[in-house]
Amino acid sequence: MRTIRTRTPGSSALWILGLVVATLMVNAGPVGAQGYPDSMRSDYGGEAGDSRRSDAGPLSLRTGIGFTADPDAFLMGFELDYRIEDGFSLGTQVQVGVDDDLTLVSPVVFGRYTQNLGDFDGGLDRVDLYVQGGLGFTWWDVDRARNRGGDDDDAAFLMNFGFGAEYRLTDHVSAGSHMLFNIIPGEIYDERFYFSWEVVSLRFRF
Repeated sequence: MRTIRTRTPGSSALWILGLVVATLMVNAGPVGAQGYPDSMRSDYGGEAGDSRRSDAGPLSLRTGIGFTADPDAFLMGFELDYRIEDGFSLGTQVQVGVDDDLTLVSPVVFGRYTQNLGDFDGGLDRVDLYVQGGLGFTWWDVDRARNRGGDDDDAAFLMNFGFGAEYRLTDHVSAGSHMLFNIIPGEIYDERFYFSWEVVSLRFRF
């Protein structure tokens, strides 16, 4: 039976993650203390979103860092998202997980629904919540030097779903957090599932 040795992401990665979180918290404070003008209101959400549309375009790029669990690895995420109508968008996303004995790359295409909480409470109009589902594949490269003397790699079909939240720092920049539940129906290295969490992410709208 094939096994993968996993470990918690390294202390240096966690140190970088903590630094990013602290920086975002410091920068978000002064922004949050100011009013949220109509030009910065969400591009997403129902009728209220129509009257509060940002001047940012429908295209956005997002990147984030975090971790995967089972197997454990340091995670980097990259995403391109295009809003096709209020609340709905399509995009492509790549997860890259790196550990001493494992590298995984998981590209997917996804559909997403986003809801701006300002439609329910004006005091929350900086906050967007979303859910998504995607299809793609995952490729794993496992270092088997300790067991067999070499590397081994494999790929498999992947489907995932998840959710996230974002806070608008400016009209064009949001900070957020993003979780995915990744299902591998055909199995890869005796694994059928892994969890990924981009603890901190930044989105840039154009």
